[in-house]
Amino acid sequence: MQISSSEDPIEIQRVVAYCVALALFCVFLEFLGFVAAAFLFLAGVLLFIEQIRWQISGFFAAAVAIATWLLFEILLSVPLPHGVWRL
Repeated sequence: MQISSSEDPIEIQRVVAYCVALALFCVFLEFLGFVAAAFLFLAGVLLFIEQIRWQISGFFAAAVAIATWLLFEILLSVPLPHGVWRL
């Protein structure tokens, strides 16, 4: 691993993109609820930042969002934000 004083512009763009995606996740969490916000966050990151095909991004995002909801809401009885539609 090489350490340089100037960062690669592509890496800085990726960091900024991740920060923007995380900020949008935080903004939409209360409005959309955890499952929808997590799905959009993961699908967006995988599709637009990591350049993974939409089929894989969508499947993985849905699986992780639902599995996380099942773990916290059902198994651990920890309430997550439901959003305005109570999804």
